[in-house]
Amino acid sequence: MTDQQPNEALAMGNAGTVADSGTPAPPSTGTTGFGDEQMAREHAEASQEEHDQANRDLYGIEDYVIDETDEFLEESFRLLDEAIQDVEEKEAYELASFVNPDYITSKKFRIMFLRAERFDIPKTAVRIVKYWDRKVQLFGTDNAFKPLSILDFPAQDEVALWSAGLSLLNARDSVGRALAFCYRKYWDHRPESRDSMVRLLWIILHTAVEDNELVQVNGIVFLMANDMSSQAGTSETCKAAPPTSHFDRSLHHWLWHDGQVLPFRCSGIHHFTPQSDLLTFIYNRSGLFFMGRNFRLLYRRYNGTTAENMERIEEYGLTSSMVPTELGGDMILDNSAWIQARMQRDMHILSMQQQAKSTG
Repeated sequence: MTDQQPNEALAMGNAGTVADSGTPAPPSTGTTGFGDEQMAREHAEASQEEHDQANRDLYGIEDYVIDETDEFLEESFRLLDEAIQDVEEKEAYELASFVNPDYITSKKFRIMFLRAERFDIPKTAVRIVKYWDRKVQLFGTDNAFKPLSILDFPAQDEVALWSAGLSLLNARDSVGRALAFCYRKYWDHRPESRDSMVRLLWIILHTAVEDNELVQVNGIVFLMANDMSSQAGTSETCKAAPPTSHFDRSLHHWLWHDGQVLPFRCSGIHHFTPQSDLLTFIYNRSGLFFMGRNFRLLYRRYNGTTAENMERIEEYGLTSSMVPTELGGDMILDNSAWIQARMQRDMHILSMQQQAKSTG
């Protein structure tokens, strides 16, 4: 057990501004991509502390635990309030605080962000402010300032939601980490569905961490795969275009961008792909760039035989029973399970709210 005091430095950085609507285009990278040489150099330049933390996350090692005493948490919440006030641009956060202050400032909501940043107060403040910037962009002011509900998703998101391109697996590893599945074969590749795919990421990660302290502390592991077949999806609207269409630069940018503002910890990114896969080359040159340095330290690629891949991933505490059959594991993917569970949860909450209003 390691005692840790919350970081008392205050966040002074620019937290970004609120767009009028929709998802803006990603900034120009000014680079041709991020290849193996850059990855090797970045890993070599990382500090020993960064490597140690990445290994703890990847292997699910629980040798560094923050002692969340009542006193520690109260001090963390106090310092977080001060740090948020010092973030210069926070229009969406201030609007959210005005519309629904009980939810925005609740300890249940804020502790997810604190755990995501291991109680680094300045980073937590910036993450929260950026979270509200993006939530307004994606969900609009009608739905942004209340708890995320799958019942509020627009009809245009139905294809992405049921496609299984992004899914929450019905399993946990031995230390309680949640498992998320990203399979480009099933993605909704239509350009007009980019925001739908990003909103899907939001509801998946919220579903994983909400009301689950163990996942908040130990994180989420991502299992990813490409597919070069002629069919990409489970419906007519998800049919594949040419192979390179599997890499949507704008969509990848916002998926990885929002992964840095949502209240969760990433505990590993395991990417399954044949060595000769054209998309692997494309992904290495561009996708890894959008991933960002922190995620890249947690990235592992698998391009061996099925047996070799399963043997290697077991080193990280993931058995074949936790890996979908699409990747060579034994788990039968049931995308509807988490969706139906989330719908039941949100319908119950809505019913309770309506009952409270009628009796109030």
